[in-house]
Amino acid sequence: GRTRVFADKMREIEAARELAHALELTPAQAQAQGLKVNQDGVRRDVLALLAYPSISFDQLAGIWPDGASVIRRKRPDSSVRKLCGALRSSTMRALSPPGSSGSFWPTRIACRSPLPA
Repeated sequence: GRTRVFADKMREIEAARELAHALELTPAQAQAQGLKVNQDGVRRDVLALLAYPSISFDQLAGIWPDGASVIRRKRPDSSVRKLCGALRSSTMRALSPPGSSGSFWPTRIACRSPLPA
């Protein structure tokens, strides 16, 4: 029933997450691919690379097309992204000092769903 379907989906999401952690680049490799990252010698996986505002999922899909197709199939649907946006907005409003417009906090708060949105 629904429990089995949910368990299957969670296994697939976890496999995609493991793949996202396994695919990584050194800063030199990232730079060679046209990605701007800190040149600090730290290897970065897909999820760390996606934390950079200048790096998109499509750019990484060009580097790892096979991996991207697996991860893309398991990306959260639009309802999850909408929920993340609503939670982000309400959290910023709730944490802002009284009388402020909410701009007190950084505008980019990550909403960590099972995979990048």
